[in-house]
Amino acid sequence: MPRARSWAIATSTSVRAAPSSADDDQIAVKATDPGRIADGAGRCLFDAALIKPNQIGTVTQTLSAVDTARSHGMSAMISHRSGETLDTFIADLAVGTGVGRIKSGALARGERVAKYNRLAEIARDRPDLPYGLA
Repeated sequence: MPRARSWAIATSTSVRAAPSSADDDQIAVKATDPGRIADGAGRCLFDAALIKPNQIGTVTQTLSAVDTARSHGMSAMISHRSGETLDTFIADLAVGTGVGRIKSGALARGERVAKYNRLAEIARDRPDLPYGLA
């Protein structure tokens, strides 16, 4: 059975507690491209978008991808890139867009810990900002 058809059947007959964005390899083609997110949502291929700012090119385009996901009733998750650095921008982006999710990996390497530390700094400095799926 083709993947799109099996996904449509699965999502129409089951109740899920969490959105399903598929794995990185499956969604990489659709991640962060507003047109592809809209196409995938229109064909019921997935119900969440993995947003990788480095894949689209600009912050404006990244924000457009988040807006596209929301306009199709999808959730979004801000994700780090492979070959990660100590840059913590995705933590700020996750909070600023209010997506409620960040994918940065396990607390096993310094470049990952930096993102979580930035989230803690934002929470400490700006307790007025909503976190999670609030």
